[in-house]
Amino acid sequence: MALTAAVVVGYALLGRFYRPLFSLSSLWPLSLFSFRAPTGLDALRAALCLLVYASIRFGLRTPTRSFGWVLAASWALILSLNFIPGATVGFVRPISGRIAGGLEYYHDATHVRDPGAFLGGFAELQPVLLPHSATHPPGAVLLHVALIRVLGSPLATSLALATLSILFLAFGIRRFLARELDRPSLEPDTARLVVLFALTPAIAIYTATVLDALVAGLLLAALAFFTDASTPRNLAAACALVGAASFLTFAFVLPVAVMAGFELWEERSLRKTLWVGASLVAMYGLLLAGTGFHYWDAFRYASASENPLGFRLLVEPVNYLATRLASALEIPILFSPFLALVAVSGLASAETPRRLRRLSLLALLGLALFLASGALPTGEAARPLLFIYPFLFAPAASVLSRCREDRRVERLTDLVFLESLLFQTFGSFFW
Repeated sequence: MALTAAVVVGYALLGRFYRPLFSLSSLWPLSLFSFRAPTGLDALRAALCLLVYASIRFGLRTPTRSFGWVLAASWALILSLNFIPGATVGFVRPISGRIAGGLEYYHDATHVRDPGAFLGGFAELQPVLLPHSATHPPGAVLLHVALIRVLGSPLATSLALATLSILFLAFGIRRFLARELDRPSLEPDTARLVVLFALTPAIAIYTATVLDALVAGLLLAALAFFTDASTPRNLAAACALVGAASFLTFAFVLPVAVMAGFELWEERSLRKTLWVGASLVAMYGLLLAGTGFHYWDAFRYASASENPLGFRLLVEPVNYLATRLASALEIPILFSPFLALVAVSGLASAETPRRLRRLSLLALLGLALFLASGALPTGEAARPLLFIYPFLFAPAASVLSRCREDRRVERLTDLVFLESLLFQTFGSFFW
């Protein structure tokens, strides 16, 4: 209780003294957050979500659970949490937006008639595309084109993206933890960790609604194969997954750089990294030859659009520092302050496997450099950097896997679920 009170008071003080200075959000340092008053139906849906969680919490006490059960549990929890404000607010609006003229990939996707021509002429189209489409590789729009043609509606598109994202995230975190924590079978504590990861506020809020969750899932699965690239098949899988992620976001370079640093630090080699790099060169070389799409040109335009005046520390120092601080705080808040404290204790513990500590430290260093570069100029970090959360979760998972008191782990899971429930009941996180 004392820890809970300290977190709440500290957070209130941050909002009281810093938000009026920077005026970045209605609940600084969270970006794009606004309070909303829940309706009676919202309260009913929140109660139903509580019932879903209670049934899954009870099911986790069973000695063994199949991966299919854990996947279904994660899917049910994430979708029921996002359904609290209703289907329109929880699923449709994040895909199709509420700004006149549109802002999302979905709007540009509805105007694409020839995907091949769109890909080949992407560099020429970037200046007239909507902001999100213009600052991402063409795969972001083309995936929506495919989903719209197959499924039709924004709601069906959102649910399809949610299902794909949850599949890759659950598979990736389960495979990664099974190897790094030496738990090849899905034991009860490992199943509980997968569900806990799905309940972290950032994952629970964004996984069912934004493309960044699919990117995070692809990169997490790639990490799981990369760290266990003992066979050519695993290395090929890592290369394919990184390639898919790179076609959806330019920010894929951050986790790939972390993987490279990890391989060099832990294995004194860059063999796997070179294979990943060679596969990317081959992939985009073939696309250039076959369609005329030039990845580097698209990246340069996106980078210039994010910082049109140059390095923001020199041009807008106050805004630069404010948004850097907001980004640095938003990530742990939406990770859960309670879980963040467990992760810090895991990083400091000699009992945490050396590999996990090195991987997490490299990710934190990469994140610091990425934010220092001036990326994410609005301060919004948790959504576009959703792929950073597995690196933060790893040391926490190590601590929790050593905990012999299931009740403590259950209480932490309850707290994290409660945070996500409150965020979804009283908040809105989208344009």
